Amino acid sequence: MNQNNNPLEIAKQFVDQLYAFRDNYFIDCGNASNVSQPLKSNDSKQIQVNHKLREVLSRLDELSVAYSEWTASDRALYELQRGRALNISDKESDGLEAKEALSRAVKLRPELSEAWNQLGEQFRKRGDYSSALNCFESALKHEMNKISLRNASMVLRQLGTTPEEKNSNLLKSVERAKKALECDVCDGISWYILGNAYLTLFFKSQTKRDESILKLCKAAYLKAYNDEKATNQTDFLFNYATVCHFDLDFERALNCLQRAITIDPEWEEPLDKQTGLTAYLKDMCSMIDKLASLKSRRIKLLIDSLNKDSKLKIYDKKKFVEIKGLEIGTNQSTDLICKEFFACYKTGPVFQHFCLQMRSFRVIDYIAKVFCVEN
Repeated sequence: MNQNNNPLEIAKQFVDQLYAFRDNYFIDCGNASNVSQPLKSNDSKQIQVNHKLREVLSRLDELSVAYSEWTASDRALYELQRGRALNISDKESDGLEAKEALSRAVKLRPELSEAWNQLGEQFRKRGDYSSALNCFESALKHEMNKISLRNASMVLRQLGTTPEEKNSNLLKSVERAKKALECDVCDGISWYILGNAYLTLFFKSQTKRDESILKLCKAAYLKAYNDEKATNQTDFLFNYATVCHFDLDFERALNCLQRAITIDPEWEEPLDKQTGLTAYLKDMCSMIDKLASLKSRRIKLLIDSLNKDSKLKIYDKKKFVEIKGLEIGTNQSTDLICKEFFACYKTGPVFQHFCLQMRSFRVIDYIAKVFCVEN
């Protein structure tokens, strides 16, 4: 096929522009600078994307007038672009048409890894994770590439019927994500996928939770956070905000949520989470203020209750010292008796806690008497 005005190259450009329109929709529409202003119904992102899709499909039809004269290889490339365009839609009919086009593409050119990836994405959207994984693995048989590896990592986390199978697939998910980074260690999206794999392994593993896995997750997310392409992914920003919240890095959590809201104000979850986190922090500030206002009589009663605790009788002959009498660093053979107040918050799948430690308690060997207040 003549390279001048190559219809396949033009088709690819049309589809690339369609995806760019979707990915930069709110920024290009000027909504990113004013997220507090509600969008009009006719500004709905998906409606506009679907409208743009119709225009692109019409252009693709115009380019395919000589389809019957093309080689099998060229027809496969055309079907790839048509299926790729249809994959952007949320309509069932478009999904079926995308599946048909992409199936034709891989039959005409089985080594076309991008077509396998797009077909796998269509299966994934339908919840057929086994078929999706087969597509990504088929792509990898012909070409080791980061997109297939990342996609395989994602769907593996959805597979498995027994606890053993699920745990095995979680480990495989991490390995696929690592291999994706071997293809391109600077790819922020691959770091994000690896972070997701670690995060899922941390929370869903059938074995005891390993804090080192959470550290690996945070390290991977931080790598992604420093990549401009990744920070334009609202799902990454939301997930990273969740991890930062869990890690009590509230400032970064709020920054991530605000950026997610800016990029896609139609997605309600980041705004809901931002509202909840802001309320949580206000409650913490209120508790701190109340603690600071405790009267000396109340503090004395708390200390006296420690002295009356029968479990502490073994320390009757020990020497008591004030906190100010402790040395900086490790105090050998010294424990702390204190009372702590915890506020427990149910935030999604985990409980967050905030400790308000009482002041000026006497110190001996470490025993803490804890009172929990559930909010």
